Amino acid sequence: MVEKKPSDTEREVSKKLTEALSRIGFNVQFSDTNQEFVNPDFIAKKRVSGSEYKIAIELKDKSNINNAINRGIKMLEKINKVEKFDKLLLLFLNRNNLNIKNDSSHVFLRENPTNFEIINLDDLDRWTQNLSNFFSPKEQNEVFYQVKLLSKKLIELVAKTPENLESLEWRDLERMISELFEGIGFKTTLTPSSKDGGKDVILECTIDDTQKSYIK
Repeated sequence: MVEKKPSDTEREVSKKLTEALSRIGFNVQFSDTNQEFVNPDFIAKKRVSGSEYKIAIELKDKSNINNAINRGIKMLEKINKVEKFDKLLLLFLNRNNLNIKNDSSHVFLRENPTNFEIINLDDLDRWTQNLSNFFSPKEQNEVFYQVKLLSKKLIELVAKTPENLESLEWRDLERMISELFEGIGFKTTLTPSSKDGGKDVILECTIDDTQKSYIK
């Protein structure tokens, strides 16, 4: 078996991913080492509440964004069938706003409402920087743990009545998220559907006697 070596671009991205994700306790490794197997380009791992939290990262660097999204989603679908990940990231190198209207991405988002995201390196860097600035490592783990609980609950609900997800609007999904987090101990506030500054759901909880707020 000939091991596939990372390209220059992949090596550079690996450095940036390691720099960003190590801030919040993740170990990053290049995993697309053999074309005979279905693996993401990178896997990031950390221990959360006694179990392993895993992120599959598929890298795209193409000028035709929609085609790249379609190919990336198909690969992530294959990857997720082989091995379950807590988070699926379709990562782009370009700095453009990735607010893209794409039928495939909408379907995949609807089927994976909590664990799939299209993101670029700058967004990922800002996200990890914010987490490391505002939350302690223990609090960061609490965030990942609660999101994992939410994902599990959503999967159970969809498994019981899958046809309901097909007709689920984004506002209904926000209501579901609000209800689910309330059920695991958060105080939740569902903001108005417009003029809310991008804040859809506000979650509040107490960690070590300190009140914390999370904005979705």
